[in-house]
Amino acid sequence: MRRIIPTPLLIISIGLFLYGLFMNMFGDSGEEGWGSLVAMILCGAGIAGLVVFSILRLTLKSRIWTQVLIEVVIIAGLAFYFYKKSGKYEFLLPHNYRGYVVVVYGVDHASKLKKPFFRNKIKLYVPSSGIILTSGKPSDNYDDPAIFLDSTLGEIQNLPAPFTRYEIPYSSDTLHCGEKNYLMDVWLIKDKPSWTNEDDIQNRFDLKLAEACNLISN
Repeated sequence: MRRIIPTPLLIISIGLFLYGLFMNMFGDSGEEGWGSLVAMILCGAGIAGLVVFSILRLTLKSRIWTQVLIEVVIIAGLAFYFYKKSGKYEFLLPHNYRGYVVVVYGVDHASKLKKPFFRNKIKLYVPSSGIILTSGKPSDNYDDPAIFLDSTLGEIQNLPAPFTRYEIPYSSDTLHCGEKNYLMDVWLIKDKPSWTNEDDIQNRFDLKLAEACNLISN
């Protein structure tokens, strides 16, 4: 019987499968069951890795170092892919900016998002209007994909009150401009640590959206 050599892909695949199994048995699935879904994805990824390992082992037979090299390339490629998927926006705000930051996607005459190849952060300069138009697509990051930097103070999250970024609301929505619809992301920069629907009314979110439509039409 041929001895199984623990290659990188084999080790990672077994680790993913066992960790997913552990999460499924002992982890907290949460109210919406996301924990169980993550556990299933990890187990599935582990099984997929084992299948690829087996195919390489059968194909390459005794050429173990060739297999290791191929596995390293596959792992590095996947790591880079998910690194880019977790990309964030670095918003450079005007000094002491407070209010909405709105990014509208798919605007034909607007510039594209400049995505550095070896970095997962896109720098965006926020104008005084707080509205950024782009012909690009929304981020693939399912978490809040934003870091806010004050032009002179630094990262909002790391600053002392009242500049600390406390639970800034983030939402993905659709902007309706006449007969056209545009995907958009919205953030609200404010000093208070909470947010209510009244904030949108008080800060006239409707006027901000109307201003965005006006910029698109010009």
